[in-house]
Amino acid sequence: MWTFERDPRLPGALLPDDWPGRAATRLFVDAWRALREPADRYWRGLTGDQAAGGV
Repeated sequence: MWTFERDPRLPGALLPDDWPGRAATRLFVDAWRALREPADRYWRGLTGDQAAGGV
């Protein structure tokens, strides 16, 4: 199991096959896509900002 705190951002060819950065990036992107719109909508509700588009 890898215990690195930071992704070295090396080209894929230089990383081991089991490098967790690929899965971590996919998880982050998927979570961001799933949560961005509802989070923006919630924030607009709190602030009273009815403008579409969020940030």
